[in-house]
Amino acid sequence: MLALRTAAASASEDTRIQNEARVGLMYANGLEREADGASRNPWIDPLAQGESEGAVMVGFTESQESLMLFG
Repeated sequence: MLALRTAAASASEDTRIQNEARVGLMYANGLEREADGASRNPWIDPLAQGESEGAVMVGFTESQESLMLFG
């Protein structure tokens, strides 16, 4: 039982790290800056809840900051 919980926790941690990396790349490539904690969570949370990366990218490119920078 402990091994199953450990494996599940490890998979969850891997997913969190991957989502943080994806959002970090979105900021670096899309907004040409690093993501800070407060600004990245609205993009990480939907990924963690199963939202597709494509849907999150659309929201990101249509964000207020992105539109202010690139119209």
